Amino acid sequence: MGFYLNSEFNSRLGLKAEARKELKAKLKVFTSDTSFKASAEGRIVSQIKSLIVNSGAVVAGFVGMSSEPDLSALYSLSSYSFVFPKLISLGSGDEIQFMPVREYLSEPWNVSPLGFKHPSSNSVVPAEDIDVMLVPGLGFSAFGDRLGRGKGFYDRYLSRFNGLKIGICFDCQWTEQPLPTESWDIRMNYIITENRCVEIEG
Repeated sequence: MGFYLNSEFNSRLGLKAEARKELKAKLKVFTSDTSFKASAEGRIVSQIKSLIVNSGAVVAGFVGMSSEPDLSALYSLSSYSFVFPKLISLGSGDEIQFMPVREYLSEPWNVSPLGFKHPSSNSVVPAEDIDVMLVPGLGFSAFGDRLGRGKGFYDRYLSRFNGLKIGICFDCQWTEQPLPTESWDIRMNYIITENRCVEIEG
């Protein structure tokens, strides 16, 4: 219990909670204009295609929730092999694993207990076989920081992933300032929005 009573830890939790609240409010406004959102998604897909030039790459995507970029136009391309996260319940808790999806539009998606769509397949693709990870989040910074939704699934998976990590978000989720993070939060190699593709140095 002492860990949770630590004042510095509680202070960081408070900062994260405030940052999440602010970013959710920005997203609500941005995504309320569906045509503007769709235009931004198209530009994000173009940025991703320009960055991932290896036509044989195994790319980990995600099925965006209503406030996240819809990358369906990317997933319909045959130049990459795509895998998607699936929520798996284990004795030690829930985690994500990645499953192959050959036909995005015809995949019989299931709905995870957390509400996001995930593959029906149970054929796990090992982390070492994935070249690129497209990572969703509530916010990203110029320092490569990522602020997730608080469950920690991606951070735990990325801690053992050695491929390219690309944070995907709308420009309203981007900041030049550092985000509140913990030692276990994983930094990105690139951040892509509709207006920028930023390589994170260091």
